[in-house]
Amino acid sequence: MPRLSGFCSRCLKIATSDPLIAESVRRINKHGGSLRIRELIKDLPISLDGNEKRFKHQVGTTPKHFSSLVRMRCAIDRYALKPSFVEAALSAGYFDQPHFTREFKRFTGLTPREYFRGAPRS
Repeated sequence: MPRLSGFCSRCLKIATSDPLIAESVRRINKHGGSLRIRELIKDLPISLDGNEKRFKHQVGTTPKHFSSLVRMRCAIDRYALKPSFVEAALSAGYFDQPHFTREFKRFTGLTPREYFRGAPRS
């Protein structure tokens, strides 16, 4: 069984020397990955395209993909506090259970039930 604490733990600890990208990472983490990309750069002195290119160079992925990873991490963390996958998914910003399950399987290769089977809950 995968370790819950190890899933994408690096996603939340990105260090970058570029202050605009560091601010983008901070904002994405602050909003649990649920911040729209246009809102992300709303008051930053950089274009959408410029941010995406610099972000990908510094972080290794696009802001949108990074946001998806952070949001998934939040859903996994929240599952320990919620009575169901559905409630954890909704509280992390997913629209419905099928959306969450599809994303979960894309990231982990397993359904939420398979992933959490036998995992102790906090």
